[in-house]
Amino acid sequence: MRIISWNLRDGGRSGDGHQRLARAVDIVRAHGPDLDSFQEARGFDGRLLDDMVGRPRLSGFLATADSGYHVAAFTRTELAATCTRFGRPDFFHALIALRLLLSDGGTLYALGAHWCPDFPDTRLTEAANLIELVRADEPTLLVGDLNSPDPHGDHPPDLRPEDRARYCASDSTTADTRALRRLESAGLVDVGRLRGETGPTLPTCCTDSAGSPGPSSRPGTFSGAFTRPCTR
Repeated sequence: MRIISWNLRDGGRSGDGHQRLARAVDIVRAHGPDLDSFQEARGFDGRLLDDMVGRPRLSGFLATADSGYHVAAFTRTELAATCTRFGRPDFFHALIALRLLLSDGGTLYALGAHWCPDFPDTRLTEAANLIELVRADEPTLLVGDLNSPDPHGDHPPDLRPEDRARYCASDSTTADTRALRRLESAGLVDVGRLRGETGPTLPTCCTDSAGSPGPSSRPGTFSGAFTRPCTR
């Protein structure tokens, strides 16, 4: 499968328009993913969601968040999908769950997540709540912005004080990797590492107002994909 996951940052708005969103739509159209997950899909409720569905010719789904930073998911129209949506108190922003019927007759449980950016304990709770949704008899894919330090990566020692509060353990020095380790303990594996790569699927990379990659304001945090194969 071809999959795209993207934190649009404030709905892809640049100034008074949606230039970054338009760029994201162009990339989706060019690559033709089977599944696309957008985090911070701000403003997607209503006409914008319909417009987004029409342009890439995808079926669209939206899990609204009290924060306004919704989670959107899009699948190829030929993939029959059912959707379940989750929000607070179980998830800080929102979680969207799609059950996809694949061309070979199998199913895939695809989860699109956007975890809390501020509090490690909240992310740990989100991990536990997410694991409750995963079934051993069904292959699962998790994509999104998990806002969590990579358990297997190096972490810069010179974090800003506000970043230490967000991403470090109580000693304000050690990276708090409990949330992603909790996923791993439940059998979820980073897709990049499953393929033999040494780094995570996608380390966080911020963009400027034009959508070009720039330095990350959250060094070492994780956005990407985890998978769990069917175990019986």
